[in-house]
Amino acid sequence: MSVFDQSQIYPDDQRMLELDENKYADDAEMAHILHRLQSAAANPDIRNRMNAEDEFFQALEDRDTTIMKKDKIIKEQNAKMEEQNAVLEEQKARMEEQKARMEEQKASLRAAVLALSKSGMAAEMIAKTLHIEEEKIKEILS
Repeated sequence: MSVFDQSQIYPDDQRMLELDENKYADDAEMAHILHRLQSAAANPDIRNRMNAEDEFFQALEDRDTTIMKKDKIIKEQNAKMEEQNAVLEEQKARMEEQKARMEEQKASLRAAVLALSKSGMAAEMIAKTLHIEEEKIKEILS
C-alpha cells in the first residue's frame, strides 16, 4: 500500500504519483506491479480511458449528490405537509364541535320558545324575554 502514499503525488496532476523504483528493487512482484502501473499511466489510450472513467464517475457522484439533496428536500416538505394536515384536522374537529354546540343552542332555544308559547306567552313577550327578534320567534312557532 505504500505505493499509493498520497505524499508522493505530482503537484501538477494529483492523480499521478512519483514513485522511487529503487525502494522496491528487491521485491520482484512489487517491481512487476509498478511496471504495470507505470505502463498503464504512460499509455495515452489507457490514460484517456482513465480520465474518461474519472469524468464518468464524477458525473455519477454529482448525480447521486443531487438526488440525495432532492430526497432530503422532499422529506422535509412531506414533514411540513404532515404538520399542516394535522393542523387542518385539528381545525376541522374544532369547527365540528362548534357546529354541534350551535345545533344544541338552536334546539334549546326552540324548546324554550315552544315551552313559553305553550304556557300562553305571546310571541312579542317571548322575544323580549329571550332577547330575540320577534320574527325569529314566529319562525320557530310556525
